[in-house]
Amino acid sequence: MREKHRTILIVDDCEEDREVYRRYLSQDSKYSYKIFEEEDGENGLELCKQIQPDAILLDYLLPDMDGLEFLCELKILTGKTNVPAIMLTGQGNESIAVAAIKNGAQDYLVKGRTTPDSLRLAIHNAIERGKLQRKLEASEERFRTSVENMLDCFGIYKSLRDESGKIVDFIVEYVNDAACKNNCMSAEEQIGKKLCELLPAHRETGLFEEYCQVVETGKPLYKEAVIYSDNYGKQYLTRAFDISASKLGDGLVATWRDISERKRSEERLRLLESVVVNAKDAVIVTEIAPLEEPGPRIMYVNEAFTKMTGYSLEEIVGKSPRFLQGPKTEPAILNQISAALAAKETIQVELINYRKDGSEFWVEISVTPVPDSLGNYTHFVSIQRDITERKRTEEALRQSREFIQQIADTMPGVLYVYDLIERRNVYGNRQMAEVLGYTPEQIQAMGSALITQLIHPEDVARIPVLQEGFKLASDDEIIECEYRVRHANGEWRWFYGRDVVFSRTVDGLPHEVLGIAQDITARKQAEANLQQRIEQERLVMEIAQQIRRSLNLDEILQATVNEVRCLLECDRALIFQLEPNGNGTIIKESVNSDFTALLSTSIYDPCLSETYIEPYRQGLVTAKTDIYTAEIDPCHVELLAQLQVRANLVVPILQGENLWGLLIAHQCAAPREWQSLEIDLLKQLATQVGIAIQQVELYQKLEIELSERVSAEAEILRLNRELECRVNELQTLFDLLPVGIAIAEDPKCSVIRVNPFLEKLLTLTPNTNASKTGPDADILPYKVLIDGKEIPGEELPMQVCAATGVEIPNSELQVVRDDGATFDLLGHTKPLFDEEGKVRGCVGAYIDISDRKRVQAERDKLLELEQKTRAEAEAANRAKDDFVAMVSHDLRAPLNSILGWAQLLRKGKMDDAAKEKALETIERNAKSQAKLLEDLLDVSRMIQGKLEIYPQPIELVPIIQNAIDTAYIPANEKGICLISALDASIGTISCDPNRLQQVLGNLLSNAIKFTPEGGEIDVWLERVEGYAQIVVRDTGQGINPEFLPHVFDRFRQSSSGSKKGGLGLGLAIAQHLVQLHGGTIEAHSEGIGQGATFMIKLPLV
Repeated sequence: MREKHRTILIVDDCEEDREVYRRYLSQDSKYSYKIFEEEDGENGLELCKQIQPDAILLDYLLPDMDGLEFLCELKILTGKTNVPAIMLTGQGNESIAVAAIKNGAQDYLVKGRTTPDSLRLAIHNAIERGKLQRKLEASEERFRTSVENMLDCFGIYKSLRDESGKIVDFIVEYVNDAACKNNCMSAEEQIGKKLCELLPAHRETGLFEEYCQVVETGKPLYKEAVIYSDNYGKQYLTRAFDISASKLGDGLVATWRDISERKRSEERLRLLESVVVNAKDAVIVTEIAPLEEPGPRIMYVNEAFTKMTGYSLEEIVGKSPRFLQGPKTEPAILNQISAALAAKETIQVELINYRKDGSEFWVEISVTPVPDSLGNYTHFVSIQRDITERKRTEEALRQSREFIQQIADTMPGVLYVYDLIERRNVYGNRQMAEVLGYTPEQIQAMGSALITQLIHPEDVARIPVLQEGFKLASDDEIIECEYRVRHANGEWRWFYGRDVVFSRTVDGLPHEVLGIAQDITARKQAEANLQQRIEQERLVMEIAQQIRRSLNLDEILQATVNEVRCLLECDRALIFQLEPNGNGTIIKESVNSDFTALLSTSIYDPCLSETYIEPYRQGLVTAKTDIYTAEIDPCHVELLAQLQVRANLVVPILQGENLWGLLIAHQCAAPREWQSLEIDLLKQLATQVGIAIQQVELYQKLEIELSERVSAEAEILRLNRELECRVNELQTLFDLLPVGIAIAEDPKCSVIRVNPFLEKLLTLTPNTNASKTGPDADILPYKVLIDGKEIPGEELPMQVCAATGVEIPNSELQVVRDDGATFDLLGHTKPLFDEEGKVRGCVGAYIDISDRKRVQAERDKLLELEQKTRAEAEAANRAKDDFVAMVSHDLRAPLNSILGWAQLLRKGKMDDAAKEKALETIERNAKSQAKLLEDLLDVSRMIQGKLEIYPQPIELVPIIQNAIDTAYIPANEKGICLISALDASIGTISCDPNRLQQVLGNLLSNAIKFTPEGGEIDVWLERVEGYAQIVVRDTGQGINPEFLPHVFDRFRQSSSGSKKGGLGLGLAIAQHLVQLHGGTIEAHSEGIGQGATFMIKLPLV
């Protein structure tokens, strides 16, 4: 059900088009439409006054006006800059569209291309934009009015930072009227200036730093009753403020309220509340002597005195009254009292005393000497009255009078008191001198002649009526009036007065009136200027309408010069059309019959072309009062004199930045002072002429375009048929090409169409959307990878190409289908652009390079294998050479030792000890050679796969212990501590005891060899998850991390600089033997100098 209603006005002279619009709107399911129709613009505008439609469908070509004129009239009628109108034309025209939008239309549609949806959408958008525009304008107006009329001061400030980003000041961006009055400066004096230069005390008081904190932290600032002193304009003032500031962008917005008057009122109230209202006199009786220090002693005081001073009777009696005096007690008064006491005379004075609590108070003291019956003075009686309240009242009254006088002297208007009976002014503030030029004394000296001397004669006639109004007015009723007063300089100035009855006679008749008068001359002048401007615009609009009613340029230009001469009442008006070379011709003229006609006169003025053409093109307007006194080149003066010109007004006629010609007014009979209104009027008419010329040229251009359009349409039909053939050819190529083609029709690639070749490759059914960013991306039967990693749809080449508009060549993709098949594709992606140069999609071409990639991979693999084989062969050759060198050395050294000792034994010149040592050396070297040969044989068997073990069930602990015992002697000789921890609970294993003994002996021998004196070797046996684990750890030389992976290689030795020797076979044999037992051996080291750990794992039986 459609509950929302809209009122639509259709202005179109074509019944068929109106019927289409009605039908389109009736299909709207959301809104019901009340439709009004008119065939011409004038009736359409009249109907707008009556119905106020929500939207207007406006045809560009109406019988009586075009759509642009309608929009201009509508803006004048409604007073709105944007109206909910939609311009419709029979064919698309960008210049019309732009002009329509500039003149306030919300949208522009072409009739043949308009659909129901586009029409309804355009109407909806126009209405909504109109609502938003009205809300925005209302909101801005409310804000501006609120800020300008708020009583609190309001300002916006922008941070000024140095190169390091530190705030060094604030720039004033806006202050309201209250802030200007508070700062005693106009807005122009403040906006754009630095805050701390205008009001430097911001830095001294720390307020600037607090503002900086607001901007940097965003925390609002609230301060109450801030006492602030600074130079306001030309005066230094101290005031109290409530301040609030909040961050706004890179600056702040601040509001503050001057509470100085409130604080002064509070202070006065505090003083009044402290006055004792019902003070009673205090009575004091003292002795007559001594008069010198400490003075007469007090004998008696009454209760009023104790209440007055706070002292008890006991605290006072026996003391001198002088103890009540203090720092502010005036010495001169005390001297007067002393003199009177000495002369035994009565004295009455006022002075300051101090209470028990230290507070001071004023007293009026009357001291009288009292004689006894013999006439001898025996006592002084002092009557003291607390006059603190009176003193404070006197001070408050003095301040109040000063305050009232300050208000009167500083208020912006003239404050006065006028005696209605004596008909003279009895009081005037200082503003009289500033506003009227007369001092208050001069005004009072005028006496009863004041009104006739200063008030405008036309306004004097209204004075009796005004005075009668005071008789009927109540005491609080304000009488308002406006009148003119003569300034001391003779100028008449307008004033707005507000008067109230100030005093009355005993009969109740008004005696005096209190009034304030504000100078409203500027406002009156503004009102007059506004009225003059309205009248000018009305005249211009009438002339503009006359111009626009015709498309005949001759009629338009002739009507213009006629109206100009009539409106300006000048002697001649003409239109001068310029040529590109600076020459020109007077093509239209309206001239007084007393002067020569210049129509069709061609003029070449070198002064004009050299001096004025460019300034005129930039909008220059020249107004010459008298050609003989104006600063004009002599050659130009001579030309103007020949044309009978005495004064002229020249306005350029522009078309964009082109100078078409000049609209000129001549005064021939005498000089003439051209008024600003006349200049503005001629400028506006020149603008309208320029528009009319452009409009006529546009109409002529349209006629040419229409004739060209007929032949263009025939050519388009031919091209369309040719294009259809090319499209069919491309579609055939698209279907048959053995290359994958993918086309995306939108910038987001939400829909991608592929050709049959790519459909088959991706196992897609025909017409399937192949987009990985489309709605069906999750169910597509393939994935796309780059370098083996699946790529999100947004990062695929087509999506990136369409998003950036950048061509992407040679992109390699891997496609993995759901059936497991993998393909490598090489693609080239290129963006597609629309007629505006915006990306509308992209196209991608892909070839299957799977076979090429496989061949490439196989070739790379063979190359890698060949390089690895060559490296291993080279390493084997180096190892063989190193091995031969080491074997030669290790065989030669023991043999040389054996031969040397054998030769010494043969000579027989050795004692028994030496012989024993020789035999031991020969035996040790023989055993070393035997072990070396055994290792070589084991390596040979390893290489040939003939190294065998003979396993049997056996306990591990005895085997390990034997190896430790064998290693103990050489370890002990080097001072190495050999520690073992063997878990005897570990069961038997299947092993060859001799071979296992060989492995452990090799590890321990290496540990002893590479551990320095004083080092430590640990051996332990433990069970680890079904394995017997044997660990040999030393604190020796350690293993270089780079060599650690090769520690079990045959014939490899670390290049760490060790001089221990060896063939590098032991660990290789040990690893092979452990692996024959079904176990593993690992080596660990933290690096050089960090020791080494070898770990053997053998399976338990």
